[in-house]
Amino acid sequence: MNKDNLQYAFETQQSINDRNTDIIGTLTTEITALRSKIQEKENTIAALGATNRKLKNDLDKCMDKIHSDDVETANIEKNFKNFIGESTNN
Repeated sequence: MNKDNLQYAFETQQSINDRNTDIIGTLTTEITALRSKIQEKENTIAALGATNRKLKNDLDKCMDKIHSDDVETANIEKNFKNFIGESTNN
C-alpha cells in the first residue's frame, strides 16, 4: 500500500468511527429517556397498587358490616319469633 491508500483507509475508518460515535450517543440518549419512562410507569404501578389495596380493604370492611348487619337482623327476627311463640330451628 502506498501513502495515498493508507491515508484513504485511515480517513474511511475515521469516518466510520465518527458515525458509530454519533450512533452510540443517540442510543445512549434514547436509553436514558426510556429508563425515565420505565421509572415513571413503575411509580404509577406502585401508586395504583397502593390504591387497589386501600380499596380492597374498604370493600372488606363494607362486606363485614353488611354481614354483621344481616346477622343482627336475623337475630332480631329470631328473638321476635321466639318472643311471640313461633318455632325457630336455628
